[in-house]
Amino acid sequence: LWASSELAAREASAVAAAVAGAKDECHAARLLNEAAQGSLAWDGRERPVATSFVKGVVTLFKYRSKRNFTDAEYIGARLGDKILYGLILATLFWGEGARQRAEKRVTNTVGLLWFVVILPGYSAAAYIPQLVMEKPIVLREVADGCYSPWTYLFSKMLEEFLALLPFSLAFVGLLYGAIALQGSFWILWFVNYVTACVGVAIAYWIAAASPNIEAANALLPTYVTINILFTGYLIVFDDIPAAWRWYPFTNFMYYGFTAVMRNNFDNQHPFSGARSVLDYYDINRSPEIWHSVVILLAFLLLFALLAGDALHRLTRK
Repeated sequence: LWASSELAAREASAVAAAVAGAKDECHAARLLNEAAQGSLAWDGRERPVATSFVKGVVTLFKYRSKRNFTDAEYIGARLGDKILYGLILATLFWGEGARQRAEKRVTNTVGLLWFVVILPGYSAAAYIPQLVMEKPIVLREVADGCYSPWTYLFSKMLEEFLALLPFSLAFVGLLYGAIALQGSFWILWFVNYVTACVGVAIAYWIAAASPNIEAANALLPTYVTINILFTGYLIVFDDIPAAWRWYPFTNFMYYGFTAVMRNNFDNQHPFSGARSVLDYYDINRSPEIWHSVVILLAFLLLFALLAGDALHRLTRK
């Protein structure tokens, strides 16, 4: 039945086309390996998927995510920087939050809050290697109908978000207690957590869209660094040239920074001329805390969709 089927004829034609012009058997094997990415019938068409979206996510989580959660290398890559930065920041800024009524003390606390917001952007580099290394497996399994690209992406992001949850709580809890930060702990933690989740989505988008790990590792810090320039800390909004004033509104870090600033410095006036901290850093022109959180969640959805689209395009090439 197989020998006389249309699929067998198409596979034989694909093999013949792939090895045409081969100099020897080794060369033919290499050409065939390059052409057959998961299936010899790789022609860019949509493939039937053997499992539903929910079943695919549950299966991937059961057999891969649970294994990752017990892997020391996996946990270390995601926890190590938080432990190191947490200990350094806690000892360096010890008790600064309780002394922020003085003008010179305020700038110390603002610098810490800024760092808490931008850190997840650089930490996102830890997520790039795994997706880049798993690309051949994903291509093969998607081509074989094991799951769709969207199923894989949702499973991986769910895995990363769950792994981030206790690490983010421990990191922010350490800083909040040691530095005596003001405002709500839960708002500070949630903004840090959502910002970290946005960083994961950006990392997956860049990793899926990049041709190799070198390009991904170059693009991610470049994009993050550009965003850091427009958070409203290195240069306040009023001092940004008019030609660049549109950019902060497209920058997820800007909304994270203004949210934690509003949370920590609501109506405090340590600066001369009865200026509040929020006025000094031009925070009062930014959205309210929960509006900023909603915008951060919108950025998370946007970058997740971009990552899914990039992965979907990759599997169709």
